Amino acid sequence: MEPLFTIIIPVYNCELYVSASLDSLLAQSLGDWEAVCINDGSRDGSQAVLESYAARDARIRVLSQQNAGVSCARNAGLDIAHGRYVLFLDADDTLLPESLALLAQEQLAAPDSLLMFGVAFCEECGAVEDKGPYSGYRTGEALRFSMTREWIFRLQPYSCNKLFDRARIESRGLRFPPGVPLNEDLCFLLNYAYELDSCVALPEPLYRYYQRESSVCGQGAKFDRPAQHYLNHVTLYIPLLDKLQSLPLLRRRQWQMGLYQKVHAQMRALCAWMRAEGNARPELQEELLRALAEFKVMVPFSVRVELLLNARAPRLMRRLYRALGVG
Repeated sequence: MEPLFTIIIPVYNCELYVSASLDSLLAQSLGDWEAVCINDGSRDGSQAVLESYAARDARIRVLSQQNAGVSCARNAGLDIAHGRYVLFLDADDTLLPESLALLAQEQLAAPDSLLMFGVAFCEECGAVEDKGPYSGYRTGEALRFSMTREWIFRLQPYSCNKLFDRARIESRGLRFPPGVPLNEDLCFLLNYAYELDSCVALPEPLYRYYQRESSVCGQGAKFDRPAQHYLNHVTLYIPLLDKLQSLPLLRRRQWQMGLYQKVHAQMRALCAWMRAEGNARPELQEELLRALAEFKVMVPFSVRVELLLNARAPRLMRRLYRALGVG
């Protein structure tokens, strides 16, 4: 019988931390799950730790491969996943014990919605900062809402705090883009979500994200390359703009505005970073200008005007959207 959940865990040099990650799964109040652990060419004792857990519990499977990066590791996990729903868990992070039970309850109640949940950012010193399921979240209650421009703009580029329907993933042939050093989560997430009607946001910080300066398995995963981070955002949006043409007009415009707004916010942040750090590299500027020009051509002028009206007359536009049944 297929499990309800598959938890995919890429592992790279996480010998010191992966036990806590797997222990958090073994402690779940709902036991209908499998874990697929992909050892991505670790050079420490990660493989031995994984094999010891797999020997103790048949729900834990181990796959080993040469080092190919987190995207390829997650894709390898998707290739052999059996669960109805998929979660992505980093090898040095954990889930709260009630996470799977709560997610099962909420997702089964709203099967056609994207389910997201809060994240607790944990420091090595013990400090914890709870963050909501999306930027700007300010309520302790679960919310269900349409995927409007504002939601798309505030969408966090994490896959770890979202629950994915495996049938939807496979029917669209979705995988993480290999060779993309940053924002591979965002590419996967947007291509998964753009045809969904609504989203459910849970306030509970079910995912515990550990920020460790000394963590080998986290090196390169945190955004320590801001220029490439912002550039990837723009270039990853361009193929999605083509796919949006299949959406009904009003929903398509909401997505176009949300993506256009995100790009402009990221470009402002990038310019500020380059000025502050003195990193105005000519080759990077040229690459960004080419990507922005391509992106701008694909966003209709009327969409940019509508976004300006949203900024200048937000109340009027909210009334108009309500009358049109958007948001």
